[in-house]
Amino acid sequence: PWALPLGLAPVLVAEDNPVNRMVIARQLQRLRVPAVIVEDGAAALARWRGDAARFSLLLTDLHMPGVDGEALCAAIRAEEAAGRRLPIIA
Repeated sequence: PWALPLGLAPVLVAEDNPVNRMVIARQLQRLRVPAVIVEDGAAALARWRGDAARFSLLLTDLHMPGVDGEALCAAIRAEEAAGRRLPIIA
């Protein structure tokens, strides 16, 4: 059977649609995956910049106002420390 590793770092989720945020939060909760869920790319980038090592994965919407998912991914890739790449699902 599939099991999550103990001490899994939170998933960072960027999603502007409130219904989608609720669905994603519920699904991650059912899987017992800790998550930090924000409303847009700018908020996700700020959270990531605050502590990049804190997150195990970025799950992002591509179409968001302001900083969209593509810009968010590009900013993270440009700023990542050598050797440390955050897995991203967009």
